[in-house]
Amino acid sequence: MYQKNRKNTGNDQTCQPDYLWILVSDTSLAARLAGKLEETKEFSSVVEKQKDNSILITNIRGKEDRALLIRLCKEFIYDYDGKILVGNGVKAEQNLSENKRLQQEVFELARDRAPRKHLYLIEEYYHELAISYISRKVGENGFKLKELEQIRCEDEETGRNLYETLYWYLRMKRNVSQTAAKLKIHRNTLLPRLTRLNDMLDLDNRDGAECEKLLIAMEIERMKNSDGL
Repeated sequence: MYQKNRKNTGNDQTCQPDYLWILVSDTSLAARLAGKLEETKEFSSVVEKQKDNSILITNIRGKEDRALLIRLCKEFIYDYDGKILVGNGVKAEQNLSENKRLQQEVFELARDRAPRKHLYLIEEYYHELAISYISRKVGENGFKLKELEQIRCEDEETGRNLYETLYWYLRMKRNVSQTAAKLKIHRNTLLPRLTRLNDMLDLDNRDGAECEKLLIAMEIERMKNSDGL
């Protein structure tokens, strides 16, 4: 699938070098960057320009090599009107295609979120990728994010704390007693809230997998809000 022109560093048997993808905003710029990396003597990894806007780096060893690669990309893009995304190491060759697909999604997300930046690191966008992914999955499986927004709006109007109730009800695997204990409220106070939530979300007719997806979506939203994203 991919070329393997590894440089012989003399210790291939004792180390397990990684693969790493770089994505560039256009193919011509990717070709220039690949040429620059190949000409850099201190960068010993193998550079393989692909037919599209990607570069495959092979024989990259650890954080030091990646840090050097990031520095070289930063220096390069300073002189051009373009964007670069640097990925993380991939151990197994069979995972390269899926890793590249994920990285392409991150690149699109990153350019949308931070259009003024020129160099992106994939680890800076894992969180937002998870939010985007879960949002799509939740929507596909019947729980619309707009329904969660409706719950928030009702909380603002009535002060019934339905959103927090739903979160802990799902966390407690829909156990009424444990949910009441977690919220420190009487069971008789909880039951009307659950009735209203059931009217809005039809929870009684949702299976465990669907409720788990909704809980994950709420967890992601809580993480997003706590990080100020």
